[in-house]
Order: sequence, then structure tokens, then C-alpha cells
Amino acid sequence: MQIRPHVHGDADRIAEILAAGWRQAYETFMPPAFLAQRSDPAWRRPEIVGWLDTFEPASEAVFVAELAGPVVGFIHVELGDKADLGATGCVNLLYVDAAQQRQGVGRALLAAGADWLLARCPGPLALSAFRDNRFRHAYAALGGREMKQVDHIIDGREITSVLYLWPDPRTLLPPMP
Repeated sequence: MQIRPHVHGDADRIAEILAAGWRQAYETFMPPAFLAQRSDPAWRRPEIVGWLDTFEPASEAVFVAELAGPVVGFIHVELGDKADLGATGCVNLLYVDAAQQRQGVGRALLAAGADWLLARCPGPLALSAFRDNRFRHAYAALGGREMKQVDHIIDGREITSVLYLWPDPRTLLPPMP
């Protein structure tokens, strides 16, 4: 597996993974009309292309994971706090292709994000996940501390996010040989 900084040509694959990830993780609780567009790769493509066109490399990073060629996952990490947890950086997006889940891709991407943060602004790392996302328990398994819950109204429905914090993101890095 190779983790590398994104290039603009990764936009289509990032859009596909993001759309599929929304469908896989959120279909049981997200309002259907809200989910429909966001789980459509054709809707996501221009969104991702526009986002990457306005990308701020001094304050944010996107890393992709490749496994024998194609991109199979990505992470977006950004300097700044999330929900007043006292973090110096936060993970905004972390998605892995369904066929490659449970193979260490997410862990490797999270490590790349933590390493990026530590090189720029050492301090705690935050991540938010919807409470009803059945995959969110992986963050606790990776050492994230559940710190806070925040309610949102999405398309008329109350949906809760759980905020995780890694006080020392070095715990996400692979052990030194």
C-alpha cells in the first residue's frame, strides 16, 4: 500500500469513494432526499473538482491510499479545532472503498494525517462521526477518546455527531522499527 498526497487527477476516484461511503455508512439514518445526491458519484465529481481547485495546502492536506494501482481511500485533514475540543487539527473526511475495508487502509491514512499535523502544528487531533454510523467505533479502537456529542438538523431530521480526540496524535503513527 502506498499513501501519497493527492493530485488533481484523483478527483474522480475520490468522488466515487465518497459517494459510495455515504451510501454505505449513512443509508440507515440519513434523510433519503439528502442522501440521494450525496451518494451519487456524478453529483460529487464537480463538488470534489471545485474543492481541489480551491485547496489551501498551507492549512489542509488530502492523502490517498493506493493498493496495487488504483486509489482505494482518502483522508482530508486541516489545521484548526473542531467543536471547541482544543485540537490543533481535525480530520474532515476519511473514507475507504468497501472492498478494501478492514485491511489497514483507514489506519494508514489516519497515520498520514497525524504525521502531517505533527509536522505543522503539534497538538491534539479531532474527528467527528455521525453517532449512527456503524463504522465509527473504529475510531475508539484506534485510541480516539469520545469527548462530545453535537446535534444537527439535516433535512428536518435531528442527527447526532460524536467527536473523538487524540490528545497525542503520535499514538496513531506506526511503531518505529
